[in-house]
Amino acid sequence: MTANGAQHCRLFLLPAGEAGRAGAALLCSLSYPRAVSLHALIAPLEGEAVPVFQPADAEQLDVVLLPSGSQTSFALQESAADWLRNAVVQGRFENLSADLKLRQGQISIRGQQVVIQSAPELFRDMLAGVGAFGWLWLNIEDTERAVETAWDQQHDDAELLERSSYSRRISRSLAAKVAETARLRQWFLKSTLLLERGDRGLPPASRRSFFELCQQMDFGRRLQLIGEVIEARETLYGTAAERSFEYRLFFVSCIIEAAILAGILIEIAIMLYDL
Repeated sequence: MTANGAQHCRLFLLPAGEAGRAGAALLCSLSYPRAVSLHALIAPLEGEAVPVFQPADAEQLDVVLLPSGSQTSFALQESAADWLRNAVVQGRFENLSADLKLRQGQISIRGQQVVIQSAPELFRDMLAGVGAFGWLWLNIEDTERAVETAWDQQHDDAELLERSSYSRRISRSLAAKVAETARLRQWFLKSTLLLERGDRGLPPASRRSFFELCQQMDFGRRLQLIGEVIEARETLYGTAAERSFEYRLFFVSCIIEAAILAGILIEIAIMLYDL
């Protein structure tokens, strides 16, 4: 740690199975909504200005860690504020902007750039809370885009199924969409569980910052809207799948009855021939 105690951290959100970065320390592992490990590569921040860092990758966050209060000079605090104001906001974090004041410190986020001010012994806990929040943010953003893309297709499917004779091709398509909807429902339940209870992999001291950031970004309402869309999909494709099964069952029954009737007619024909 430098004389001013400030540090720079690159926070990696690594899906399960992906190798950690060289020199990065494991902060915690989360199970929901998908398994992920949070790793931090921390280095001292020299001087009284925040330097320009190489842009972070899609699932990374750049974090400047500043000791709270008079431990950090006014010049360095101003430099960190300028660094945030000039953040290049793009990619999957482009809509992210948050400012949070807690008893243990402050967090400011613009896109993939984060400034945390707290006691140095709380740096790791604050990082874990921000990382967990970033992970849930990515999942919610990706799911909202997927749901929005599928909405028009869902409307077209409803019109098609209204006049459909449920061919084998349509039945296979329905089965795939029912399975996709089930995966979305599973993701929704796991995301809700993470939002409501935290995760056993998240340190207790990290949960306050995680929950407060989630509340500020209205994750509860956003998840509720996603849940309503999933419910609409379940109703549409679930009902259609039942109708498809009933249609195919009726079709098979007709074939069996036709075969039985044909057998009876053949027997009658043979009897008449024998007469």
